[in-house]
Amino acid sequence: MAVLFAALGKNPITALSVYFVEPLTDSYSLVELAVKATPLVMIAVGLSLCYLANVWNIGAEGQFLIGAVCGSWLAVRTQGADAGAWVLPAMLMLGPSAARFTRSFRRSQKYVSARARFSPA
Repeated sequence: MAVLFAALGKNPITALSVYFVEPLTDSYSLVELAVKATPLVMIAVGLSLCYLANVWNIGAEGQFLIGAVCGSWLAVRTQGADAGAWVLPAMLMLGPSAARFTRSFRRSQKYVSARARFSPA
C-alpha cells in the first residue's frame, strides 16, 4: 500500500497515519469504531462456539444482515404510528428469528455442509 501512495506522489507515512493512527485519537472516532466492531465481535464469539462444538457455520454474516433487515423493517413499518413500547422488544425477537429461519431454510434445501464435504472418506 505504501508503494501505491508513493507512486501517486503522496507521503506513505502520512497516509498510513491517517488510516491507522487518526481513528484512535478522537473520542468520536473511537465510538464509531466500537459501533462497527461490536456486531463483528458478536459474530466471532458465536463462530468460536460453533468451532469448539466441531460444527461449521459459514453463513454468520448473512444471518446477521438478514436479522438486521428484518428488525429494521418493523421499525420502518411502525414509524409514526404510536406503536408503543412493544416495538423494540419485537424488533429484538424478529431479527434473530428471521436469521434462524434462513438457516433452517438452507438446511431444507439439502445443502451439503462444509464438514461433510471436507471430511475424509
